[in-house]
Amino acid sequence: MREVLSTVAPVPTSRVLTVLFVVLALGLIWTAFAFTLEVFGAANPVVLGLNLAMGFAVFGLMTVVYYRLFVPHRIVIEQGEDLW
Repeated sequence: MREVLSTVAPVPTSRVLTVLFVVLALGLIWTAFAFTLEVFGAANPVVLGLNLAMGFAVFGLMTVVYYRLFVPHRIVIEQGEDLW
């Protein structure tokens, strides 16, 4: 049995989330550009690693904002089924 406890609709009209998504996308582009320059410019490996970590963090934040903009969120509980 599946029971939906809570549902939150997406908010594609949210200006704040849209602006945040665009800023994060520009940040990801900038990170990719800087990473390319560091690879071909033989930069310090620590700087290269920090830039790569920033890129993954920005990508993760973009994913969270995207799902909040376009995907409905539900809390579902399942009971009485063999879930394994």
